[in-house]
Amino acid sequence: MAELASNVKNVYLESWVPQVDLLGHPNVKAFVTHGGQNSIIETVYAGKPVLTIPCFADQFRNAAMVEKKGFGI
Repeated sequence: MAELASNVKNVYLESWVPQVDLLGHPNVKAFVTHGGQNSIIETVYAGKPVLTIPCFADQFRNAAMVEKKGFGI
């Protein structure tokens, strides 16, 4: 992954970031997430659109709810 992003100036790879702070930043226009409940709640609270890419468990249901409620796709 690091090799793919090494030549892209606006892509940063970090092992961890404070997600609530990240979502509150004015330069963040949307959030890509696996669709975990906490991520969706934090993203909707921040008023950002959500792009969910569910992998397992409740993430599929959460992604469907995001789309149904108009918070993202």
